[in-house]
Amino acid sequence: MASSFAYWQSQIGAQATWELDFWGRIRRGIESADASLLATLADYDSTLVTLTADVANTYIALRTAEERIRIARENVDIQEQTLKIVEARFTYGTVTQLDVEQARTVLFNTLATVPTLETQRRQARDALSVLLGMPPNDLSDLLSGPSTIPVSPPQIIVGIPADLLRRRPDIRSAELQAVAQSAQIGVAKADLLPAFSLIGNLVLLSTDLGTFRLSDMFRWGSRQIQIGPSVQWNILNYGQISNNVRVQDANFQQLLLAYQRSVLSAQQDVEDNLAGLPRLAGPGRSPGQERHVEPDGGRPGRLAVPGRRDRLHHRADHSADTLEPAGQPGQHPRQHLDEPRRGVPGAGRRLGDPGGRRHRATGDQGRDARPHELGEPAGPHDLQPAGIS
Repeated sequence: MASSFAYWQSQIGAQATWELDFWGRIRRGIESADASLLATLADYDSTLVTLTADVANTYIALRTAEERIRIARENVDIQEQTLKIVEARFTYGTVTQLDVEQARTVLFNTLATVPTLETQRRQARDALSVLLGMPPNDLSDLLSGPSTIPVSPPQIIVGIPADLLRRRPDIRSAELQAVAQSAQIGVAKADLLPAFSLIGNLVLLSTDLGTFRLSDMFRWGSRQIQIGPSVQWNILNYGQISNNVRVQDANFQQLLLAYQRSVLSAQQDVEDNLAGLPRLAGPGRSPGQERHVEPDGGRPGRLAVPGRRDRLHHRADHSADTLEPAGQPGQHPRQHLDEPRRGVPGAGRRLGDPGGRRHRATGDQGRDARPHELGEPAGPHDLQPAGIS
């Protein structure tokens, strides 16, 4: 009958793994994370722009309500004097009772508008306090200056309308979100191919069996070292991985259309706001005639957007080219354009700086020299991403 015995064993070790980025999976993941970070910064800038606009509109509404209250009170004083004059003339028989009642009605109507205007002023002050991050109060310390309604400058430098679109943070955010998603296509494609890694293990082992002691763990003779390569290939999950690639590609198409919609909406906002500035038009000209520019081949009045859509397609196509297994049929031809930007450009810039992240304008030498015009949307071939078999 075998006898049992007890013993102690202690083990401590460390393991390190280094994956060789043959297919660009890690690189594309870093690009996606960088683009997501920049998209978050653009959303922050967009929030700052919206907050600034809301503060300005609320302040103007507050000053407008104060001015209307001042004018209403002046009208009350004038109409009270007018009523006294009409009553005196009625006493002497020069006017009728109808004239007196009309003057009194006008006075009462004006007095009735004052409480409404005071309510609007109070609501505007409360809204301004909330926008400034303070509890609702009268803001007497901030609004102690002259209560004049701010006016826009007599001349506004507009420049090329396409530059106005490039400075909008919501467009930058939509573009960067599409860039981040295009990199995810490369990450999903990399799962179709084997992953190679180098693994190293260092283990210190000791026991109390025989002449060994637990304190012998830290002796060099107790070491155990393993170094070698590792290969992992999910060859049996090709259907699941291929479907994941299609899902990532569909998400990219969705974000690409959202980017195009953002550009079109931004163009409408720019044109609508420029049309509402009559000061831009000179004598005998309409505002539209003052804003004619020729950014793409002498076609006036058209807003040209640089070929970012091609660059976004290139990011998806580039990942598909570098990760395409040999002999896989049914793939579309790839479009070779400029290499996508890497790193985190502008991450250290000051938030809200409109010039912190410049985009290339139309006409750059050798890169996307031909812009896409918003007046001529791209066809289905322009929106076709990397081919998925």
